[in-house]
Amino acid sequence: MMSSANEEALAAIDANSERVVRAHFSTYGHVRYAGVLARACACARARSHSHPARYSFQIEGYEHFLGSLLPQILLENSTICISSTARRVQHRVVFGRNGSAGVTIRKPVIAETDGEVRSVMPSEARLRGLSYACPVLCDMKHEITTYDGEPGTPLTTPVDKRVMERLEVPLFSLPCMVKSKFCHLSEKDPIQAGECAYDSGGYFIISGNEKCLVSQSKLRTNKPFVWPGRGAKRAWEAEVRSVHETKWRSTSTLRVFITPSRPPEIFVLLPFVMRGATPLEVPLAAVVRVLGVVDADTLRDLILDDGERDDVNELIESAIVDNPMWALSKDEVLTWIGDEGIKERGTSEKKKRRALSIFLNETLPHCGMADDEATWRKKAAFLGLCVRRLVAVSLGYEQPDDRDHNANKRLDGPGPLLAVLFRQLFRNHLKLFHRDMERYVEAGKSVDIVDHINSKMITSKLRYHFATGGWSLKSKTVSTGVVQMLSRMSSQAALSHLRRMSTPINRDGKSSTPRQLHASEWGIFCPSESPEGGACGLVKNLALLTHLTIGVAPGTLEPALRALGVGDTTCQPGGSPVFVNGNAVGRTDDATTLVARLRELRRSGDLTWELSVVLQRRCVFLYCDAGRCTRPLFVLSAADRLPAIFASTPVETELWGAMMAAGCVEYLDKWEEETSAVVATDVDDVRREGAGFYTHCEINKLAIMSLTVASIPFSDRNQAPRNMYQAAMGKQALSVPLLTYQQRMSDTHMFVNTTTARPLVDTFVGRMESISELTRGCEFVVAIMCYTGFNQEDSTIWNRAAIDRGLGLCPYYHPFRAELT
Repeated sequence: MMSSANEEALAAIDANSERVVRAHFSTYGHVRYAGVLARACACARARSHSHPARYSFQIEGYEHFLGSLLPQILLENSTICISSTARRVQHRVVFGRNGSAGVTIRKPVIAETDGEVRSVMPSEARLRGLSYACPVLCDMKHEITTYDGEPGTPLTTPVDKRVMERLEVPLFSLPCMVKSKFCHLSEKDPIQAGECAYDSGGYFIISGNEKCLVSQSKLRTNKPFVWPGRGAKRAWEAEVRSVHETKWRSTSTLRVFITPSRPPEIFVLLPFVMRGATPLEVPLAAVVRVLGVVDADTLRDLILDDGERDDVNELIESAIVDNPMWALSKDEVLTWIGDEGIKERGTSEKKKRRALSIFLNETLPHCGMADDEATWRKKAAFLGLCVRRLVAVSLGYEQPDDRDHNANKRLDGPGPLLAVLFRQLFRNHLKLFHRDMERYVEAGKSVDIVDHINSKMITSKLRYHFATGGWSLKSKTVSTGVVQMLSRMSSQAALSHLRRMSTPINRDGKSSTPRQLHASEWGIFCPSESPEGGACGLVKNLALLTHLTIGVAPGTLEPALRALGVGDTTCQPGGSPVFVNGNAVGRTDDATTLVARLRELRRSGDLTWELSVVLQRRCVFLYCDAGRCTRPLFVLSAADRLPAIFASTPVETELWGAMMAAGCVEYLDKWEEETSAVVATDVDDVRREGAGFYTHCEINKLAIMSLTVASIPFSDRNQAPRNMYQAAMGKQALSVPLLTYQQRMSDTHMFVNTTTARPLVDTFVGRMESISELTRGCEFVVAIMCYTGFNQEDSTIWNRAAIDRGLGLCPYYHPFRAELT
């Protein structure tokens, strides 16, 4: 039986579901509402980790790159030392000042031929074929130390030291995303700046052409996966694609496999450890020795688990203790790995140091890269999690992972894509900078670091990648199609293009599994909007309410975890391990209570709303990384607060913030949703099952569709292929792409419908002002009398008089250029 309060809450959800969707788009979906966002943030308690000011993950990801990721990359490669024993001098160049990157980002400017430097607006950049880019400047420090002694001897006794600081040195120019906070339009009225009031932004202007970044799907990092092994010797294989939280390097893949023999053996395949052309199979006993597991107590504490099944623990323990490598010391294991698996020439001691470097920097780098006991224990704890999961699957207790499950995927948005590319370009620039300065120092010339910063190099390379769409410096791993020309056929086509994602695999492949619609994509990707042909199922669109997480620093969670009783993993044995983004941060004695308290703090706003909390295999997994697809749901335990919120919040731009602040709505990713949530499709399901069965409720059934498909009237009455056809053709419908079409002489071609009208039948999504004002077509009303069997099926009848009156009139705009001499 439902109580009267519960029934009132369900009735409020049923009556206001469409209003909630409109509030979501009104508050975060369009830049014209930026003036009222302060009130929405105030309703959300104005916390620094509250709901973002814009819903567009394109703009959020770009701003996160410039605000957080770019300084991290500069600090990672911040110091360059150049010594000359012949000249008795050492030059030390540091990017940044006083421990910070010292980055200054200015709004886009243009340098005219007469030397004038002034601001440039997006409209002018389009017309003149310019690149709309932000100058990035960095503070630098140059230390010159002179040493005493004879030429050629080591530099030991300093005589003089000079320190010179250079402020705001031009480093490069980065294409500016339109409508971001670094764009001029963030402070000006778009109409006065020559822009359309309904332009959503989120794109770049490169040589006068509008470009957008398409998010790229990839396998999740810092999480162990278990698949069937390849080859007769590998029965099952666990794979971990590890990447450091702040160092934007390529992923380091660690593999652990178990043999089908009896008793089975467990081997580890370390990155860059090869025996000839094949990876060196290192026994698990040797790896745990290097990670600091030296006795039975440490083995039981880090690798085994008291709550695990006895046969799983026994198999792992026998595979380690019975192996001859268990009797060796850490130095002996490193020497063996260096001699057997390091290709580099050199002495045995040099190979041993290289093997240690691989364990520190390439083996599970997300757990840390320092040579201390805490980091070694974190790596051992994560390796133990991988091995226990592998053995449990091999014994049939658990199911292997599904590559196509949405919980095992990540989307690289603008932030990670720009970070990976810029890091490669910046490191190449530092190599040339070091080589150039070294030549000057050896020649005894005066050195000014500003003269050796080639700001045009990184700028031109970035512009090249934005122009071609190729997104890697390595020819073997080039990802194409990352940057695409923004579709301006209609306003709906532009909005759809900005929320598109791509799976970077070969389009010519015949495998159908990656193309099929997976059940875990419910509410995340649109089931109908996908192109036909080779890209079918590989190019998808985000659903209406899907949000791509931007990422929060994991260190912000540690104070809350310590306050909730999570002890340090380096000194507290027993209990359930707690992992933050795959990194072991401690243990808890009561995992269930910890998970409940963390969710309460997330709903109250004391922790970031992007946090994902999962309890699985007696381990608590917390994720706040970037690239997770999340979607909002009603929290039924807090649904009794909704009637009062709906009644007291008449302004839709304030409604979403009020619901988030009250904990009535929360964002869940697919892993947390499938492990801890029971979601009702609508309120009728809740009434049918009674209170307490469901934990969450869908905001609206239509939220599983994308913007284009949600605008199709009666889409639930159509065949699935018909919705797919309309999703493609609806974006090609000729309407009014932008209100400034007469001033956009940069577009190659543009069609503008002059007889637009509101449709006779429309959806509530199509009626939302923030996304539908420009998506109007022309109404053709045709009356047919079916007499003597005559009927009209796949064609239309046009009235000549209607055409003469201008029915379907659509002018075509095409610019012509000429030079006056």
